[in-house]
Amino acid sequence: MKDTPRVLLMGGSANTRATWRDAVVRALPEAQVECLDEEGARAGSFFRTEAEYRVLVDQSPEPIFIYTAQGVEYANPAAAAVVGMTREEAVGRSILSFIHPDDRARVVARMASLFAGSELDPAEYRIVSVTGEVRHMEAVSFPILFRGQPAAQVVARDVTERRKAEESLRRSAFYDALTGLPNRRMFLERLREACGEARTTRCPSICVMFVDLDRLKSVNDTAGHRVGDELLREVAARLLRCAPDGAVVSRFGGDEFLILLPAIHTPAEARGEAERLLASCFGRMVVCGHELYVSASIGIALGREDDSETLVHRADMALNRAKAEGRHRAVIFDPETDRRDRERLAIEAELPLRLRDGAFRVHYQPIVQLDTGRIAGVEALARWPDARGGWIAPDTFVPIAEELGLVGRLDAWVMGLACTTVRAWPGVSVSVNVSALELSNRTLVRTVEGALRDSGLPPALLALELTERALIQNPDRAAGVLRDLKSMGVYIHLDDFGTGYSSLRYIERLPIDTLKIDRSFLAHGARREIILRGIVSLAHDLGMHVIAEGVESAADLERLRELGSDYAQGYYFCRPRGAEEVQTMLAESPVW
Repeated sequence: MKDTPRVLLMGGSANTRATWRDAVVRALPEAQVECLDEEGARAGSFFRTEAEYRVLVDQSPEPIFIYTAQGVEYANPAAAAVVGMTREEAVGRSILSFIHPDDRARVVARMASLFAGSELDPAEYRIVSVTGEVRHMEAVSFPILFRGQPAAQVVARDVTERRKAEESLRRSAFYDALTGLPNRRMFLERLREACGEARTTRCPSICVMFVDLDRLKSVNDTAGHRVGDELLREVAARLLRCAPDGAVVSRFGGDEFLILLPAIHTPAEARGEAERLLASCFGRMVVCGHELYVSASIGIALGREDDSETLVHRADMALNRAKAEGRHRAVIFDPETDRRDRERLAIEAELPLRLRDGAFRVHYQPIVQLDTGRIAGVEALARWPDARGGWIAPDTFVPIAEELGLVGRLDAWVMGLACTTVRAWPGVSVSVNVSALELSNRTLVRTVEGALRDSGLPPALLALELTERALIQNPDRAAGVLRDLKSMGVYIHLDDFGTGYSSLRYIERLPIDTLKIDRSFLAHGARREIILRGIVSLAHDLGMHVIAEGVESAADLERLRELGSDYAQGYYFCRPRGAEEVQTMLAESPVW
């Protein structure tokens, strides 16, 4: 019956003995292994025979080296295989000849400690074979005496595959799979580091650029996502190639790229760099056989005391401004713009609640009939009281209501209240503004029917005010809606005439009763006078009435009378007021 090998590991630290125990078990699974401390070692023997020791070391699957200051004294077969040599070729070489150049300094320091008799914690470094293959090794080293001179014995474990897996996970965590650029997570880490360094060094500021392709969706829709992906790779490569030294170029997501430029400190430098990137990285490209014109918009933020998230947010806000201003341009973050954007965000959140609670107000501005000088009607204007006792302008909250899909509810609320209010003012008509979006919606007809029915206001006393923009967006549908409204007996006013497209074709095709002339035409000047006179004459020739807006003086009033305008409104007569004040004015029956 074969004897079971008995191996006694003695001396050294507990960690050292435990490491050797693992190596023995892998080499000799049938061995009985005991770890003895120094006191126990004195009572036993290390191995029963030298042959057993050689079997242990030679058969170990882990590379084992013994080296002195003169070089490698022993290498087991596993160690020789790692460096790509025979055991005889490895012996005599400097251990450093196997170490990756970047790791040699650490190994030299460890060698000095080991030769001095110090025990060290496990370490990881790279071994380079004679063929150039790099392997990551985790090694336990401890000092020994070899033939009477200080030496080190190393038991190594190949952890290359583990490191590859870790690197793969790291790349997926910190790099974009499509472009190979740093991703959002890594960019924010680098930006946080740069912000901290800037605060420490009192750097004037650092620069963040938010780059967004202007029409990637169009490319995806027409040429396919494969072309879109290749376009993103090409843009990434161009940005990486053109960005200055020290810059961090990342793909933030979708068609968005973020660039950190720690060496740019002033708005002038940032604008110049952004314009250079726009000129160098975008324009005509051939991608997968498709000739494309690629443009981008850039938002820029500069800062030092701000945290990284604030800088990215500000660059994003500037990017939105660049797109709003026409695309393919660079815009630097402006605090005043940020203030307006914050106000807008607050309005977006509060607007649905105000509609639900009926918290808006309706003010009325008189419209004066010029041949009698008396009030003939009023224009109903939505008002939003703010917390400071003032008013949020309609041109601020109405576009937001349109974007949120709430403008129909707002128009219906204003129309219902205005019709009910004016019903109590005999002979006075009311004009209500209607959004361009509502004109293409058949529900507008039902809204008007409901307001007239609920209020009891005669249809002839209700006028709907539309802008030229409302008419040109979908003229055919607008014509149908306007015909239905006209059949109900309400009037149609074309507001701000002359400030938009002023297409006579729309005036001729659509059932418009009145042109409202924008206040800008009341400014003095020979050419404006000719235009104003021409508009009045044109309207009358087409059977329409004219209302002139923006009357601010008696001189304005007399000019309009001389030109033949039918109606006028403006601050000269009265600013928009609440219903009670207007009712008092009507009772006084003023004449101008």
